[in-house]
Amino acid sequence: MDANGAFEFNGVPPGEYVIWSAEDSGGRQRLFATQQLTIPDRDVEDIELVFRPPLTVPGRFILEDGAVFPNPGMTPGVTANIVEGTLGTGTSAEMDGSFELGRLGAGLIEGEYWVTVDHLPGDVYVTSMSYGPADLLKETLKLNGPPVSAIAITLRTGTRLQGKVFDGNDQPRSNVSVYLVPSAREGHLVRVQQTDASGTFDIRGVAPGDYVAFALAQTFPGAEQDADFVRQYEGFGTRVTISPDGNPILDLKLLR
Repeated sequence: MDANGAFEFNGVPPGEYVIWSAEDSGGRQRLFATQQLTIPDRDVEDIELVFRPPLTVPGRFILEDGAVFPNPGMTPGVTANIVEGTLGTGTSAEMDGSFELGRLGAGLIEGEYWVTVDHLPGDVYVTSMSYGPADLLKETLKLNGPPVSAIAITLRTGTRLQGKVFDGNDQPRSNVSVYLVPSAREGHLVRVQQTDASGTFDIRGVAPGDYVAFALAQTFPGAEQDADFVRQYEGFGTRVTISPDGNPILDLKLLR
């Protein structure tokens, strides 16, 4: 922007865009401006960006059985990544399970965010995540001004899956990635773990249900959420049903 607040982009192809800007406020509260745009096959003029203060969104983790987090190292975290990929922020829960997205860093701007839960305590999994009527396991967190509700994330104690990974010579393989993917494709229930020095894995916090498990020599961070990646290997994996009171033992063949 120039001294009068004017700006211009040249050579923009038609399509859907988000335009946003951050004001350097000299140490005061940072301000943001953002707007979704549809650019037709002609010039667009007189766009107005209105700067607003950053937002924070409160929330709480709820342990279904009424338990409390036993120590600071066992509290989960939560991250909000804006759909357009230009901004993300995260935070950890307090001992009472409360958190505030945007409290750390520059805050949140208006827009749509995918909300994810990070570094869960070993024995629990997410059963629900909501913001008012919005199911954040299936849709985005939409912010169009100060928050009208709080994020509620419910956790439940799960079971575990143990086993070993063997190569083509029936030798245990250490430091390979074991993927446990639910058949119903609930991305928040996917688990990935490295085998230890003896080729053993112990995946905790698993929700009951039907899964496919497979092991790969190379780790692909985040690929477990990619449907094409899962389809590439699930046909060669091992199907397993995990019951609420079960503790299955599973041996896997290394796929590559």
